[in-house]
Order: sequence, then structure tokens, then C-alpha cells
Amino acid sequence: MIVFDGAVLTGGASRRMGRDKATLEVDGVPMAVRVARALEAAGAVRVVAVGVPVRATGALPMPVIPDEHPGAGPLGGLLTALRSSVVGATAVLACDLVDPSPAAIAALVDVLADHAEHAEHAEHAAVVPRVDGRPQWLHGVWVADRCLPALDAAFAAGERSIHRAVAGLAGVRFVDLASELTAHELRDADEPQDLDAVDGRRQPPVT
Repeated sequence: MIVFDGAVLTGGASRRMGRDKATLEVDGVPMAVRVARALEAAGAVRVVAVGVPVRATGALPMPVIPDEHPGAGPLGGLLTALRSSVVGATAVLACDLVDPSPAAIAALVDVLADHAEHAEHAEHAAVVPRVDGRPQWLHGVWVADRCLPALDAAFAAGERSIHRAVAGLAGVRFVDLASELTAHELRDADEPQDLDAVDGRRQPPVT
């Protein structure tokens, strides 16, 4: 069994949404809180937000870790989240998931746990889901001490893309998720109309 904590990235500018996505309410609950609750339900021993403490003060009922690299994009937030980890693995999720799923998070943790039991896979650094072949970097489970050296080096060299920074990281395990239900659970919201997809979670699963 892998003990893991969770981090919700809340530092984005939310320009296309027109307002702070972290505190934007869906069904009466801020989006970042919905993600935090999913992490807790999946078994995270601690959940923090990574972003701008002043903006989140009073709006998010969880500790807020200041982003060490404000304005540097998701890679900076990921690095901050991994450095704040108190256990071996950290599930790092974007705050704007439309329908965050404890089951989807737990499934990724289980993949990391299953592979950790086998010596040939013991050095896995991260487990990241893919939808239609595209990695969902902001829904991954990362092992901080195996990830930080390569990611820090890429960041120090001027890289700001998670995709390109991870290219230099050994031991990334991708999990392909093809079902419509699971793909929905990984969907994020960049614009107001993207929140229409919330209604999708009320539809019965496809059988």
C-alpha cells in the first residue's frame, strides 16, 4: 500500500474563465474544494492548495502553500507541491476538474503500489493517466525524491512545459483510460461553457 498526500494547484490566472477557478462554485462548492474532497476520499493523508495565499484566504478550508514560482505555470506549481510533500507520493491535481473522482485518483495510486511490489518496477517516478493518447499531467501521482532532481534541472534550464520537462524523467508509467465515464472524470474547465459538462456526471454510466 502506498501512503500519499494530495495537492491542488490553484495558481492559474483563470483568464479564459473570467474569474478565479479555484473559488468558483459548482453545486455550491468551490472547485478547489471539490478536488480536495476527492483527494481525501481517495485516501490522501493530507491535502494542501498550492497557489496564492492572499487570494485564497478564507475561501479554501485547507492549508495554502505559496507557489515558489508564481507566474511560471503548472510546472512551477508541481515543483512546489512535490517539495511540500510529507510522505513518499503525492497526487497533484488541477483545481478545475469538472467532476473530480476519488476512484480515478485511487486507481492511479494502486498502479504505483502494484508496481512498487516488483523489483523491476521499483523505480517508477510517476503514474500519469492518458486520454486519447494525451498525458493528463495535472492528474498524476508523483514520487517526489525520484522526480525532483530531473524536474528541477529542467526548470533551472528555463523549461516551463511539464510535457518537455518530464521528457528527461525516467520511470513515468502511463495509464491509458478509454471509457467515456473515466475521460469525463479527468476533464477540466477552462471557459464558462466547459462547466456545462458537470451535468454529465448525473447521467448513468455507459454499460
